[in-house]
Amino acid sequence: MRQRGLRRASAFALPQRLWRGDVLRCVDLHCGGEPATVVLGKDVPGATMEAKRQHIMRHEDAWRRLLLHEPRGYPCSNVDFLLAPTVAEADYGFVIAEQDAIYPLMSGHNTICVATALVECGLLPEDRRGRFVLEAPSGPVPVEADVAEDGRCRSITFQGPPSFVAVRDALVDLGDAARALGLAADKVRVDIAYGGMWYVIADAEDLGLALVPEEGARIRAAGELVKKACQRDYPVERPPAWKSTRKFRPASRRATRREHRVTPSTRRRHPRFDYPGPDILAFRGPPLSRGADARNAVVMSNGYSGMLDRSPCGSGTCAIMALLHARGELDLGERFVHESVVGSVFTGELVGATAEGVVPAITGSAWITRYAEVVVDPTDPFPEGFRVGDIW
Repeated sequence: MRQRGLRRASAFALPQRLWRGDVLRCVDLHCGGEPATVVLGKDVPGATMEAKRQHIMRHEDAWRRLLLHEPRGYPCSNVDFLLAPTVAEADYGFVIAEQDAIYPLMSGHNTICVATALVECGLLPEDRRGRFVLEAPSGPVPVEADVAEDGRCRSITFQGPPSFVAVRDALVDLGDAARALGLAADKVRVDIAYGGMWYVIADAEDLGLALVPEEGARIRAAGELVKKACQRDYPVERPPAWKSTRKFRPASRRATRREHRVTPSTRRRHPRFDYPGPDILAFRGPPLSRGADARNAVVMSNGYSGMLDRSPCGSGTCAIMALLHARGELDLGERFVHESVVGSVFTGELVGATAEGVVPAITGSAWITRYAEVVVDPTDPFPEGFRVGDIW
């Protein structure tokens, strides 16, 4: 009886009506605990990756809602659309989509997930598996993959965009809401830095926060409060897509901090983007694991209550390294091991400097968790999903 059931299961086939609409072929991964869904086989019009990003935002956002909202997604879900590149040096392009209709120019953990999927799913020529170039909306992203003999991708190292500090040692007033949350102070000192997205950076200890999973609800609420105060008092706009090269820039200790300082006049030249910054907040604290240099908890918005990045956050690590360098606490070529709120780690290094900022490289690992073909039944009452405020 059981064998008969197993034979029937092997003949499984979806009803034909489910194949009539969009079918999204997806590889799910997690990087340091943070999930990402890589969508294969889609492309959209656009002469640049930024133009493709704009097209998806304006015309195909239903794909993001379908994958990231309930019942298929959850608040920490992310999606990456694998696309044809628009520059000759790139092997693939990708556009990142997150909750609350946010389409970042760059994301470290998403880059690692996309690169791992390409390596492990056989989407790159054999001679390109170890070193290749992705094209993000921020520009070309050089990638190096450490590939085991059995084809497993042990780690990915990518070069981030030039990163810099825009605001140093600013004091923001959190008002009565800080007392309502039981925070240790109603004012907090922050820095604002760019690492692919804009980050508010604050010390968790200043607000009496411990960067552990059990404190997640307080960290999230405090982070949203501080971020909104910074958007009010210190709004920032997006830099343009930076030019990059295929090769990693070697560290040069002769580069001075003055060479890549961003002045108010420089900031005024950055064109306005799609939504006000800073986008994300990173609370910093001492490491809890042996071998790590620091720990962080990154608070992202989802349109409701916010959520924590489970990974150490690649673009956030780029921004924090730029801040540490500006403070004289991290030299070019010095390794920086960054720990997340769940204990996963990225290893960062400042590999060079340009007039725009320091050039970071981040190393991390991702693991494939699922392959799926996502369909929508034409009678489904929730073809683009939904959100309910109990977990959002």
